[in-house]
Amino acid sequence: MMITRNQAFALFVSATLLCGAAAQAAGPITPVDFGIEASTDKVLMPSSSIGSVVLTCDTCNARSYRLTSGTLYKIGNSSASFAEFAANVRGAPARNLMVFVKPDKTVTRMTVSIAAAK
Repeated sequence: MMITRNQAFALFVSATLLCGAAAQAAGPITPVDFGIEASTDKVLMPSSSIGSVVLTCDTCNARSYRLTSGTLYKIGNSSASFAEFAANVRGAPARNLMVFVKPDKTVTRMTVSIAAAK
């Protein structure tokens, strides 16, 4: 049996609609944390992994978020310790930094982009 393009397209659309209906029936999605995009030159890192990271910007008030023993750190795609991460961020040229925070203002994870090679 040969399937025409129209039949294949109709099958695809039907499957897509069914998947959408199934996802909607599952209930609302509740986020666990939210991401804040920042820059390494606008962040103040604490001296230890149990302190608070402070995000600053030119047009907003400083915001503080608490680190915990469960906070994860990544430099590029590689996991890092707090000490490695903080050393990589402090005094670095401006790079992209993501801070993922729970509603209670605790940090779940932080990621920083790798410095460009010169």
